[in-house]
Amino acid sequence: MALHLSSSITALFGIGPVTLKDLKSLGIRTVKDLLFYFPFRYDDFSYSPKISALRHQDIATVVGTMSVIKARPSARRTREPWTKSASPRPRRSSIAGRSAGSSFLKTMA
Repeated sequence: MALHLSSSITALFGIGPVTLKDLKSLGIRTVKDLLFYFPFRYDDFSYSPKISALRHQDIATVVGTMSVIKARPSARRTREPWTKSASPRPRRSSIAGRSAGSSFLKTMA
């Protein structure tokens, strides 16, 4: 069956009842609606400076090797198993988001 821009999204493979309901709540009913739907917000995490170059509130992706993780008390209680691990095997990781503050940056540098 040929798809057209005016085709219903139900004609697409993998669109079941749950996905259909979610898409309809976003106002997406046709293939054209789906193709021209753009998210409300888009965060570009391709900026990857050196940690020492980060300033407070910069949005960036930091790539490095974590060798030690120290747990510290938190106002929120958590039962996540990774919080109990003090020193995981060193592993190259990427962390994306907004830089928190100078004490965090000094620790990371």
